[in-house]
Amino acid sequence: MVQKALGALIGAVATIALEDKQWPELMQVIGQQSQIKIKEGLVVLGYVLDSSGDFLTDYYEDLFLLFDRCLDQPEVRKEAMKCVCYLWQQHNFDKA
Repeated sequence: MVQKALGALIGAVATIALEDKQWPELMQVIGQQSQIKIKEGLVVLGYVLDSSGDFLTDYYEDLFLLFDRCLDQPEVRKEAMKCVCYLWQQHNFDKA
């Protein structure tokens, strides 16, 4: 319950801050969280993608490296796939 509320809060703040490029440390925060508790980090990232995905294009390379690492770990594969699927749906990478 607290994790969902925290993720939603971070997503809401990210919507405002990322639009104006005022949160350059966001990926560091998510990366650090992912190093400590990767599943929780991916859940938070999912909320950020849901609310602010359009503003994360500068971070796609880092995100895909994180997802690649996560897909080899059965305990976090589902959360990583949710994030990858969201990005795939939002952006037509077939045409990139």
